[in-house]
Amino acid sequence: MVGGNGQSYAYKITPARDHDSPHLVVDEARSGTGLIADLAYVSLQRLAACDEHDVRYVVRLKDDWKPTVDRLVRGTGFPEMAVGGDFDALLEDDVIIRGGHAIDADVTLGRGASRVKSRMVGIATPKGYCFFLTNLPRRTHGPVQVGDIYRVRWEIEIDNKVDKAGARMDELEARKPVSARILVLASMLNAAIAKTIIQSESVAIVAAKKRPTDPAGRGPLHPISLMRWMASSQPTIVRLLLAEGEEIFDWRKLMSLFRDYAADTSWRRRPSVLDVIQGLTAPMIKPPPKKAAKPA
Repeated sequence: MVGGNGQSYAYKITPARDHDSPHLVVDEARSGTGLIADLAYVSLQRLAACDEHDVRYVVRLKDDWKPTVDRLVRGTGFPEMAVGGDFDALLEDDVIIRGGHAIDADVTLGRGASRVKSRMVGIATPKGYCFFLTNLPRRTHGPVQVGDIYRVRWEIEIDNKVDKAGARMDELEARKPVSARILVLASMLNAAIAKTIIQSESVAIVAAKKRPTDPAGRGPLHPISLMRWMASSQPTIVRLLLAEGEEIFDWRKLMSLFRDYAADTSWRRRPSVLDVIQGLTAPMIKPPPKKAAKPA
């Protein structure tokens, strides 16, 4: 499981042939946390468990789910006409008007004992409307914010790329379960160290941006590039870890090397969702104007 800063905070090692969904348990141990999951992990029972154990969630609305509108907050000039209506039918009858505007409603999903009440928001995108279910309160999170939070789910895909390309978890050749577990944990530790460095840098960058003396600003570190440079610097890292003194100067020198060679070169042009949420954005630097060609 990946936290809001991109760092893994919990894990469970299961056979690759098993789907992850049955291993995702929402109980009292997760109280006070949040869940962002794609459609393969979404069920009415899981949403009910989130409400029962005080877990906030943001998920996509499944195509075969037919919500009934209990209250329409945004999306029409006649909210009373939507109460108790089938959401799809309300869209077809133009009771709910899209037109590029956000939709926000309290809905009921399922039937009988499996009924679940939720909040549903709709966001206009270049590919059409996307609908999300959440139990985040309206006073703190509007529809656009809910959509942005769901986009953070893509960080797990980045996390998988980091594990494969950086920690090389797709190249493990162990045959015994205990050996495989040791190698997986070692790779996860490697990734955790890299992500801790990245997040520490991100916090420092955001703090520096608030100071008036801050220059144009440096960008965050690229996770895969950092892990590759960490691999090439392994002898130095081991030496520093085993050194009896603090070796502050050498650590700073190594960190300066990481900043120079593992910087994310596309952070201005294509900031990630977490970059935007954390404030790690900057305007594009305009190239210098081209000089006019001299006449022949």
